[in-house]
Amino acid sequence: MAVILEAMAVSGKPVSALRDRFPRYAMIRERLLCPARDIAPSLRLIRELFRGERLDLTDGVKVTWPDRWLIARPSTSEPVIRLAAEAPTAAEAGALVNRILEVLSPGA
Repeated sequence: MAVILEAMAVSGKPVSALRDRFPRYAMIRERLLCPARDIAPSLRLIRELFRGERLDLTDGVKVTWPDRWLIARPSTSEPVIRLAAEAPTAAEAGALVNRILEVLSPGA
């Protein structure tokens, strides 16, 4: 809070004007039902789908680009893969999630 107040004092602008200087992002979250035996193969398929991109395999499969990211991670409490994506628009974030859903649920 102190940093925000200092920025307001230095710039003479309200917090809304300071906020407008930062890019906005949209986040989309989905759950994909997946039997426990299929979770590891599904994550390998996602990793292969994004081969050549910047991957972080610490907690599932996270793919990052300069202005967006996508993560597919197994739930620890239920047989699902949790998907989340953040991008400049909801449509772009949704497209990332839908790409995974199309690959993992081709018959749906």
